[in-house]
Amino acid sequence: MGMSASQARLLTLTSRLHDIELKAQNIEAQKIALATQKDGLYQEYCDALDAKAFKINIGTASNKNLIDANFNSLCGYYDGKLKDYTLIDNKTNLLLVNKETEATYKQFRMDKYAFALAMMGVLKSNAGYDDIGKEVEREGYNDEDDWQTLLHGGEGGSYTETSVIAMTPLEEAIYNSIISSGTEKSSTLKAKYEAVQEANDKESRADAMTKFREELMKQGGAQMYCYLASQQGVSDPEFDMAEFNHYVHLWEAIDEAGGCTVIDKQYEGGEDGTKWFKDMVESGLITIRAYGDSANPKGWSDTSFATSTNYNFLQEVNDETNVKKAEAKYEHELNIINKKDTKFDTELSKLETERTAITTEMDSIKKVRNDNEERTFGIFS
Repeated sequence: MGMSASQARLLTLTSRLHDIELKAQNIEAQKIALATQKDGLYQEYCDALDAKAFKINIGTASNKNLIDANFNSLCGYYDGKLKDYTLIDNKTNLLLVNKETEATYKQFRMDKYAFALAMMGVLKSNAGYDDIGKEVEREGYNDEDDWQTLLHGGEGGSYTETSVIAMTPLEEAIYNSIISSGTEKSSTLKAKYEAVQEANDKESRADAMTKFREELMKQGGAQMYCYLASQQGVSDPEFDMAEFNHYVHLWEAIDEAGGCTVIDKQYEGGEDGTKWFKDMVESGLITIRAYGDSANPKGWSDTSFATSTNYNFLQEVNDETNVKKAEAKYEHELNIINKKDTKFDTELSKLETERTAITTEMDSIKKVRNDNEERTFGIFS
């Protein structure tokens, strides 16, 4: 009876020992998984330390003010912006623009100055711009013609000649106003206009027209803007030549690319826009173009964060914002992992203590059993 009881107890302890060892194996497997998770978390933190962020400097070379580079910060216009950039969609080779720009370009694609004024909100109609560049027989205007009559497109002058239309009626009124001032600048403007009329072939005429209209906008752009703004009910309008030039250059970029395509509004700015921009640059899906780089002082040329000759404007820096986020995440999740690991160690310690007690008891039972066997069967020996 004693031997049977010992054997039954031994079987019970053996079963329990197997349960303990199985639990210990499961906990060890979970500890290994935690170690793997900890390695992955550390690698993610290291990646964040090595990660770079694309920034644009809106300050100066000596007093930097770096902001996140995205579509809005590169391509938009804002006070103090020092450099104009555009983005080419490498799938279509078209310029990336927002919906407002696309709609304005469709309406005012015939003339970059009309486009600029429309983007600034003072030009609502493209009337008069379709005829620019045409050679027609028309009634001319004299310097003595009434200023207000000309502003409103009235008829004036006293002669008829074949000439190239280089201005809208409003521009011509402003031109005449400048010429009547008799200044040295007005003489320069007049000479450029005469060069348009005297050009005897299409190529030279186009070149002369470009130079004349640039000079006209330089001298009379503010006057034109303020007049148009007053017609829209704007009181005390202020002309921003930098903004005007920004939109002129934008038109030229669209024209050079052969058209434009619209960016998803979600990716224009903000955190989504910054991530989108970084992903697009790193995957080579967009090309950054800069206006006025050394390679093309009066036009657009390709640039990048690695090769930009204006490194004070485009900069690739350590991503401090994401580093702080990654550090907080690493410390938080590491604390959770360590707590789980400590809990598993405690459970393993308890199981080991129980296993040791069971093993000791089993050894004792085996010894008693063996002693009983020797005494019982020793009688028959």
